[in-house]
Amino acid sequence: KGGAILADLLFQLIEGYIRALPALLKRTSFDWMKLLPETAVNFSKALPLIQVRILKCLKKIIEVGEHNFEHLLLSSKKLIEIMLSTKNPVVYDLCFEISLGLLVPVLLPRSRCDETLACIEYEASTWINAFSASSLPVIFKLLEDAVQNSRIHVAFVGRAWNQHDVPKKMHFSALLSAALSSEDHSKEFAVLIGQVATRCMLYLRDPLPLAAVIVYAREKKNCVASNYALRPLVEYARRIIELTTNDIKTRSCMLQELLKTFFADDSYFVRTFKILNGVESIEGCD
Repeated sequence: KGGAILADLLFQLIEGYIRALPALLKRTSFDWMKLLPETAVNFSKALPLIQVRILKCLKKIIEVGEHNFEHLLLSSKKLIEIMLSTKNPVVYDLCFEISLGLLVPVLLPRSRCDETLACIEYEASTWINAFSASSLPVIFKLLEDAVQNSRIHVAFVGRAWNQHDVPKKMHFSALLSAALSSEDHSKEFAVLIGQVATRCMLYLRDPLPLAAVIVYAREKKNCVASNYALRPLVEYARRIIELTTNDIKTRSCMLQELLKTFFADDSYFVRTFKILNGVESIEGCD
């Protein structure tokens, strides 16, 4: 307990320096992820007080300093592992907030507006919610590819827009483009991408730009979009691009199939769809 008290005081001291002298952070190149223990298992052995103190300190460092977010994000695998393994809701929430604070600046395109920021924040939270212990190696490899080859993935998006003649609105990230054009054909990866892309399609005010990228990736055949598990997503995206006023009923049926593919019957998305289409009453919802 004596060691825990000293550790708590140490992190309070670091946090105090950061609050009082934020300029100090600009003159250091220290990898702040090294504040975390080597493994999530070691972190879980610390007292809850120390776990929370470390994470609050790390969160304040990221909020105050001007960092290389790309480097911090790519070295944050331990943080995600802690989030996925902890049973402490406070620790989980702090890990989620820190991850979101790292991911959003990396995913944001250079040209941005309030709508773009809102869409990227939603997409980033969707990615984090989709993480699993088994998918982390693939996800971090994908993140590295999206960061290092962002121009290639943006060019991929541009070709998709030109091919399908849709509005040029980059309200989704190069990471999603990289995922859709990935050559990983495993079903687990395809389902993860399907969940993220479906949520983004439903959130976007204008889903046409993303729909074009999904269909274009499928046309390339060697991309993950050609996986059979993503067929409902691809068909729904194609239907959006080809939509006319006579297609509303068909689109509704395909949306129902898409939601049932990636989400449980009692999920928010499926139940909302049923309510809007008169299949389920509001009184029947909790």
